[in-house]
Amino acid sequence: MADIRMYSTALSENNVKEIYENSKVIIPTKNDASGGFVSQTDLKLWLPLVEGHDVLAYDGSGNGNHCTIVNDPDWVTGQTGCPQLVTGYNRPNEFKNARSNYVQVASDGSSTFANQNYTVAGWINPIAGTGAGDKAIFSYDYTSHVDPYYAIQVRMINNGKLFFAWNNGSNYQYMETPSAITSDNTWCHFACTYTSGSQKIYINGVEVSSTTRTDTITFYNQEVWIGKNNYGSYFDGIINEVVVYNSVLSLAQVQAL
Repeated sequence: MADIRMYSTALSENNVKEIYENSKVIIPTKNDASGGFVSQTDLKLWLPLVEGHDVLAYDGSGNGNHCTIVNDPDWVTGQTGCPQLVTGYNRPNEFKNARSNYVQVASDGSSTFANQNYTVAGWINPIAGTGAGDKAIFSYDYTSHVDPYYAIQVRMINNGKLFFAWNNGSNYQYMETPSAITSDNTWCHFACTYTSGSQKIYINGVEVSSTTRTDTITFYNQEVWIGKNNYGSYFDGIINEVVVYNSVLSLAQVQAL
């Protein structure tokens, strides 16, 4: 008998399947003295992105939002993975601008991601050229690259800062970090939270930027992507452990991811 576990939350069918297929899998929740328990009730998407083969990326949220990696995934071997993961556990996809590969999360985001309160978070590791052009991380965009541009967009911009954008129905609104969030070949955790009247960016579990804009976002019947946006910006590097909640996580909850 080995590897007996008890969780303080009800695991979904997909959670159980991931544990069965890889005993080192980590369910993205914890409950400790930090008060950082993250309820999975509001979890809409959880993509570890560490399958190591094929073009499918499995959603562990229990919502069945399984994804497809477009344009020839490049599964990396010998990668220790982001600090949250057990060393040697994952074989992540390496996103490459030259290959234009990305994850199609949904063909129409309006049924799952059209929420006026949300959190988008994940781990990133840019492999080259942190300051060279935009690097799309998570995009739920307008039909074309004109106002109002974005419903939800997270990307690195050419000075290495993290850029987080949404719209007010007519124009795009945005915020960014005060400085570069990481360097090449270095892991970084980000979390962006939105509700009308309060928007925040957390980097490595620390709040680094906030605004208090009062907006109502207009969402579209458009695709949702990881590693790509609607004007052809792609990510260069690794993206792991992407989660989307239809609620605003607290600082302690962000630190628990």
